[in-house]
Amino acid sequence: MGEDLLPRSAARFLASLPAEIREVISPVAVKVHEALLSQADRHHIIELLAANPVGEPPVELALLEALARMTHPLLPEVLQAHFGGSTNKSLKKALRKAYHRLKTEGVKIPAELLKPETAPMLLPPVSPEPGRGYVSRIEGNGSRMVILQLPWERMTFYLFLAICNDSEGLKDAYLLQISKKGAKKYLEDTRRNMPGELVEVPASYALKLIENAYQLQPDASEEGGAAYKKVRSQLLKRLPLEEAPDLTELLPELDVDEAAQYLKEAGELLKEEDFWNWNFSSEELTPWLEKIVAIDESPLILSPEQRISRMARVMEEAHQEFFPFEKTRLLSQRLLEMAYYLDHTGRPHLARQAQAAGEDLLRERTILEQKNPFLANLLMRPLKEMYDAAKESQAQQSQERQGLIITDA
Repeated sequence: MGEDLLPRSAARFLASLPAEIREVISPVAVKVHEALLSQADRHHIIELLAANPVGEPPVELALLEALARMTHPLLPEVLQAHFGGSTNKSLKKALRKAYHRLKTEGVKIPAELLKPETAPMLLPPVSPEPGRGYVSRIEGNGSRMVILQLPWERMTFYLFLAICNDSEGLKDAYLLQISKKGAKKYLEDTRRNMPGELVEVPASYALKLIENAYQLQPDASEEGGAAYKKVRSQLLKRLPLEEAPDLTELLPELDVDEAAQYLKEAGELLKEEDFWNWNFSSEELTPWLEKIVAIDESPLILSPEQRISRMARVMEEAHQEFFPFEKTRLLSQRLLEMAYYLDHTGRPHLARQAQAAGEDLLRERTILEQKNPFLANLLMRPLKEMYDAAKESQAQQSQERQGLIITDA
């Protein structure tokens, strides 16, 4: 197995590194990924890393970031065991950032690795100073961090933090009693350590996101739901949901021509790092790649038109499987939420592309209409990359065989 079978986010990160660093850490990253896929225990993976040192702190930093892009429940303990003893400040910061990345992608992080000391779940008296909300980007699995900052009259600030998933509900939540200065530092540290950015939004909007996630599974036994239940009534009283702005109020209205132009460009969003982990996994795509390769290598003599027709039929079937109605609606909401996030990160053009794609997914379309460009690229881009990689590997193997034949001769 090589880099081509690594998670897409990890493979893209490795591809962005200088060649001399990539050559050192790529084999180690591949070995770790193989061990994770083979369900090796954490001790085996820890020993594997110890047996494959990569050298100086800058190279260790790159390895840490590559490993943090492989979503797996064993990784927090593995990373802590291998990197946690370092006295290098940059490495310690990167390790905390890795935990935040894994947490936002749904990996359970042991409390002692991530959480500071917390106070009992009691909300303070209401302050005349308004609360604030903060949100992260939405990860490919539908998770995001949402934070409420709730000041009170004695100038002690409380932070309520939640990991919200738009299909699985509240994954985690906790309340911190912290000073105003401490809250500022905590938010600054969180911004540095997490992937993407943490943007400020109306507090009522942030609470609405938390409440919507909670309502998906109000009776679930997840820690997040249990923590939120303890303070839910007080939060809803403090920040009435009817005051929360709707996304339609927060995004500008696009005229028909604007929407059409931005929609054409929407497929390019997948080149942005904020969308890298929205892609499907190689495991999900491999069966469809095999169908495409089978057409390409068919022993039947097919005309170009027949080949194109069969390929189109396979892609239509794949599109139907990957994007049923419920998934399409979910992606629409994610895109609209990301449009609001992108506006707050100072990227209005990308925001309008996401908005146009999200709004387009809400309308009914006929079978003769072109696919939504964002959805089309979400499926086509990784399939094409896998297809090209397979062809390149095939050509290389063919050259090697020819070389052997010539040598034998």
